[in-house]
Amino acid sequence: MRSIEKQLNLSLGLSLLIVFGLLWWLAIWTLHHLAEDYILQRLHLDADAIGQHLFVQNGQMALSEPSLNPAYAVPDSGHYFAIKAPTDTLTSSSLGDFPLYLKPPAATHSSQHYETLGPNDNHLLVYQTQMDFQKEKLTIYVAEDHSDMEQALWWFDAIVAVFVLLSMALIYLLQKRLLRRSFQRLDPIYAALDGLQRGEPFYLQADDYPDEVQPLISKLNDALQNAQKQLSRSRQASGNLAHSLKTPLNILFQLRQHPTIASDPTLQTTLQTQTDNIHQRLETELQAASIAAESPNYQRFSPAQDLTDLTDSLQQLYPDKRLHLTPSITDWPPTLPLEQNDGFELLGNLLDNAAKFSDRHYWLSFDRDTQCLQIDDDGPGVSEPDRTLILQRGVRLDTTTAGHGVGLAIVHQIVQAYDIALTFSASRHGGLCVQLRLHGEKPCP
Repeated sequence: MRSIEKQLNLSLGLSLLIVFGLLWWLAIWTLHHLAEDYILQRLHLDADAIGQHLFVQNGQMALSEPSLNPAYAVPDSGHYFAIKAPTDTLTSSSLGDFPLYLKPPAATHSSQHYETLGPNDNHLLVYQTQMDFQKEKLTIYVAEDHSDMEQALWWFDAIVAVFVLLSMALIYLLQKRLLRRSFQRLDPIYAALDGLQRGEPFYLQADDYPDEVQPLISKLNDALQNAQKQLSRSRQASGNLAHSLKTPLNILFQLRQHPTIASDPTLQTTLQTQTDNIHQRLETELQAASIAAESPNYQRFSPAQDLTDLTDSLQQLYPDKRLHLTPSITDWPPTLPLEQNDGFELLGNLLDNAAKFSDRHYWLSFDRDTQCLQIDDDGPGVSEPDRTLILQRGVRLDTTTAGHGVGLAIVHQIVQAYDIALTFSASRHGGLCVQLRLHGEKPCP
């Protein structure tokens, strides 16, 4: 979809172009016609004066030029006239021998005007009219050089055009600036959404925004609050389900050790298989339901508090194993882009496996630049063909160690939900190396 700002700017630009273009054309057309009408009015008066001072001398037409505008007696003065009779033509002294173009009279009009070239290739505006004289029909042509007027009008046209263009550009830029400032009033929405990704509460005051978007802000607030309530109810229901099913499941685990069942190997095998399946399915589905990667609001995993709690728990579970943390906990970022419970599950499962299968030492490191977490151990490691199997639900490469084979399957679900790149390789310490890139699906370098 095209930008609203661009659409408004384009519409404004076209509107300004049309309106100012029409105003410019109207101003130019009006001024040109006023100037032309002014010249024609003077030529009409001169034609009337010529008709009044026309007489016959020695059988020919004659005119007393001194009684007219003196410019008609000055050669190339820019003011000319010609009187055409059926048998004779009388011209002004200013024309000299120049053959002025005399347009034939129109059949339907007694007067008309036209443009032609003068003695110095200058532009002449010619007024033509007819009159009766001595029982003859005479045609009077009065012309005036209007080159200077045309030049002045051309400069006026150019000045008006520049003024119109500058006005259009100024109005367009002002409107564009106003639109941009208006849209910048929506920037707090982006900041609030960024804060939402960091786990901060999301709520916007609708009155702080323009009237046009206030309904949208109100709906957005309601939608996110409802989504948060639904997520909380869903996760609470998942927790309640877990607690309600774990007690009967523990009873089933105890029953399968009962002497009566122990005497029937087939029944014992069936019961053991089914309880293991129920346990695996329960843990996996509850974990999948509790992953908060798509939550609009959650509490982030804090290394300073949560990672410390996690490492303390691991130290109690594996007192003979030593965890090496790089960098020290004070140099880690304030939060990681993981929901708190998901961070516990992700790092808890991976660190638990590292501690469980290590000989004496295991390591956790974090690189701020690449946003990569790395977990190493000095245990026996995992062969390259087996590394593709350990993420599958229920697969246990080491059956001598307690577990149900769902820990790394849960890890797999979490990294998929957060688009985290997860890779396994041989550790430089001899065991398994697990790398997690928290931003993006590209593996750690």
